[in-house]
Amino acid sequence: MTHGRRGLWKYLRNNRMLDIYSQLLPEGSSFFDFKDNLEKYRQTKKGKKLTDNSVALLIIFYLINALFVIDSCVVRKHDYICTTEEFKQDLLQARNKYSRPIVDTLFDTIRLYIANNPKIIVPRVSKEGVIRFTQNKRYPESAALIYLLNYETELKRFTESADIELSTSKAERSLKLGICSRKAFMTIASEDGGHAFADYQTIVNTCILNRVPVLSYIIWLVANIKYRMQLLEREGRGCAMGLTMPKKEKYVVTHADGSVTKELIAMYDKRNVIDFDKIDVKGLAPYDYRRYLDEHNPRV
Repeated sequence: MTHGRRGLWKYLRNNRMLDIYSQLLPEGSSFFDFKDNLEKYRQTKKGKKLTDNSVALLIIFYLINALFVIDSCVVRKHDYICTTEEFKQDLLQARNKYSRPIVDTLFDTIRLYIANNPKIIVPRVSKEGVIRFTQNKRYPESAALIYLLNYETELKRFTESADIELSTSKAERSLKLGICSRKAFMTIASEDGGHAFADYQTIVNTCILNRVPVLSYIIWLVANIKYRMQLLEREGRGCAMGLTMPKKEKYVVTHADGSVTKELIAMYDKRNVIDFDKIDVKGLAPYDYRRYLDEHNPRV
């Protein structure tokens, strides 16, 4: 939904219609006063200059924003704690009661706009026989509207589950970190390096999502791993050598004919078991550290 909104926002900005939108929702007014404010504005001297197409685009932009407002109301109701079952139930209920009718109205409005302005789209049939609409570059608003229309089924799925994000921006920002890192060191030299890179990216992104300082978390994690390794030593289930970094190891393979060979197995091969693999990592995730910070220093 964010991609469609972004394209529409750019169109409204370039045509100086964002200022009009702001006037329809002045500071201190209710978000749901938009319809009444729009009718009043159209009676003014400036409002009478608005075309029906401009009004339709403002309404589409408003309907998209309304979906985000509904979700944010539920988030604020639960004090931004979005992991409980109660939150998910309330969110799904709000989406079914309020968001679903708005989504239907949104796509009906888009279809009506296209029906009144058929030149803004270019229909094409794919090899699979699916009709897709492409934009007419002479009409800059077409890109956002066609994107929304082409992905209507996918964009409506968020009303069916509380686990589906209304926006993919969070996921895209998480992936962007890996892209920037790849540009920094250009290449990964081995399969093990790829696994290690994925592990670090997972840790860093999870820290960012949980408002956890990455470097502090890694120091805390390493300290706890060393402590748990010492506990394994005392129990006789580990050794000091386990504190060394994992590496490729020679592995003895016995074949069906009884012959024995050795092969070099990677660090991340499941057969390469070291003392690190024996550690109980429960309670060492980034959100566990976030909970620790909140309990001992809420300001961090």
